[in-house]
Amino acid sequence: MDVSEELQVLKRLGRCLGTTSPFDVPSMLEIFGLFSYERMFHREPPTHFDSVTIKLFGKIILRLPRYVEHILKEAQSLTRVGLPIIRPPENCQTKTAQAFPYKRLPTATSIRLLSIKPIEFHSRLDLFQPVECSIVVVDLKDSPAFDAMSYTWGDPLTVFDTESQVSCRKDWAAPAFEILCDGKPVSVSTNLYTMLLALRRISSNPETAVNDIRFTQRFWIDALCINQSDIDEKSQQIMMMSRIYNCATCVFIWLGGEDYETGRVVQHLANLANLANLDEERMPLLNEFILDVNMYKELGIPPISVDDWVEIYKFCNRAWFSRAWIVQEVGLAKQTVVICGLYLFRGTAIRFSLEILKSAGCIDEMRNLVEPLIYGGRNKYQRSEPRFRADLTNRRIFQPSVPNTPFDPNLFSLMLEDGFAVGGTEHWMEVKTGIRPKPLWRILNRFGGLQATDPRDKVYAFMGLSRELFEEGRQLVPKYS
Repeated sequence: MDVSEELQVLKRLGRCLGTTSPFDVPSMLEIFGLFSYERMFHREPPTHFDSVTIKLFGKIILRLPRYVEHILKEAQSLTRVGLPIIRPPENCQTKTAQAFPYKRLPTATSIRLLSIKPIEFHSRLDLFQPVECSIVVVDLKDSPAFDAMSYTWGDPLTVFDTESQVSCRKDWAAPAFEILCDGKPVSVSTNLYTMLLALRRISSNPETAVNDIRFTQRFWIDALCINQSDIDEKSQQIMMMSRIYNCATCVFIWLGGEDYETGRVVQHLANLANLANLDEERMPLLNEFILDVNMYKELGIPPISVDDWVEIYKFCNRAWFSRAWIVQEVGLAKQTVVICGLYLFRGTAIRFSLEILKSAGCIDEMRNLVEPLIYGGRNKYQRSEPRFRADLTNRRIFQPSVPNTPFDPNLFSLMLEDGFAVGGTEHWMEVKTGIRPKPLWRILNRFGGLQATDPRDKVYAFMGLSRELFEEGRQLVPKYS
C-alpha cells in the first residue's frame, strides 16, 4: 500500500471514527470489506457500494482465513509502520522535472551540503508535509561537519510479496515528487523523497538517536549536492567521493521505507549480533537447524519463525546491498548508522549478525528455506516437516528477472572476512588503518558482481580505494559524456 492509498484509508476511517462526524462507526465486516476490496482490486470501492454490499463482501472474505489474516496485517500496519515504502505515483514519467539553479563551485575542494528545515510533529500526517531545505557550499579544507548518505536511486527492494508491488525502473528514476530548495521547487525521485522525509523526522527528534549518534543537520546527498547536468562538475566530484565519505562525521545508510515486518527483522538482527559476546563453549549452540525452537531457548533469544526468516531474507536482499558504490561509501566511513523507515541501528549490527549466521551455516539454510518460495518449488521443510507445511504451502514471494542471484553469500563473505580494499580494524564499516591498499584488479575481482546503473561506475566506484591511487598517484578521471 503506497502513501496515497494509505492516507485515503486513514482519512476514511478518520471520517467514520471522528467525534464530530455524522457517520456511524463502521462494523468489523465493513472494515474487512473495505480493505479486502482495495487489496484485491487496487482501488477504492465504487461510490454506489452501500453498507449492506460492503458487509456482504466482508462476510465472503471472512470465509477465507488466510486472506483475513492478510487483511488484518494490512490494517495493523497502518498504525505500526512509521514510514512506509513509498512507490512511484502513476504517470510520474510524464512530469516535467524542476532543476535547482546551481552556481559553479568556487574551488576544486568545494562541495554542497543540504540542510533540511525541521518541523513540529503533532500527528502522523505531519510526516508528509512538504519538504523544505537549503543548500550551502563548504570547502573540505576547512574540515566542515556533515553527514553523508549512502542509498540507492531506484527501488529499495528486490524481493516482493506480490508482482503488483513492482514498479518499472523508469518510474523510480522519474521526477515523481517536488521539494522546496532555497524557496524553489526541485524535482526528486521517489526513494530520495522518502529518505528526505525520514531524515527530517529522525534528525528533529532527539529520542530517535542511536546511543551517542547525533546528526550534524547537514547532509551530502549526491543527487542534490552535485549538478548532475554538468558533466565536468560531476566527474570532478566523483573523483572526490572517497575523500567526502572519509571526511563525513557519519555515513547514514538508507535502506528504504519500512513495512510491517521491519521492526521484527531489526530486533532479530540485534539479538543475533549480541550472540557475538557468547563464550566459545555456547557459540556452537547456533547451528543450521534454524527452525529448532529449543536451540533459541538455549541461546536465550526469541525464536525466529518461518515468516521471520522470509523477512530477514527479503531485508538482506534490499537493493542497497548490491550497489557497487557501497564498497567505497562505507569502507572509508568513520562510523555508519543504518536507517530503514524510522528504524535506526549501527552498521556493525549487520556485520556481527551476518557473520554469526554465516559461521553457523544459517545463511545457506535460509536460502534453502526461502528461495523455493520464489521459484514455486517445495523446500525440504515442506517435504519432511508436517508442522511447517501449513506455513509454507500458500506462501509465495516474487523477484523480478535480474542478472544476479537473489542472495550472494560470497559477497558477504568477502566483506566480512577479508574486509574492504582500504584498512582493516575488527569492526566492519569503520575507518581502517595500517593495511596496504589492494590493486584495482583485485578489487574488481572481488566486488565486480555488484551492480551499477552505468557500467563505467563499476570502475569509478573502486578507483578511490585502489593502490594505484594511494601509492602510485594515478588519477582516473571519470567521463560521462
